[in-house]
Amino acid sequence: MGGAPSAVEYALASVLPSRRETFHAKVVLADASAFYVGSSNFMGSALDRSFECGVVVHGDAARQLRYVLSALKSIARIVPSY
Repeated sequence: MGGAPSAVEYALASVLPSRRETFHAKVVLADASAFYVGSSNFMGSALDRSFECGVVVHGDAARQLRYVLSALKSIARIVPSY
């Protein structure tokens, strides 16, 4: 999970009305020992008009979250630049 920064989208087929199950949380890997995890979309309108929440995760919890993110990334698709 290193290299150049990228955005990925995780979505699976679902029985929900939207027909998609998604991972809505935003996660930023700082390094191998810290992550930011939150709900905010990283755009001005979301940050200006919404109450969003996030936390920075360190230590063992960050290492465990890395395994979860690796599993999600293995079935995600890279979102192309726009």
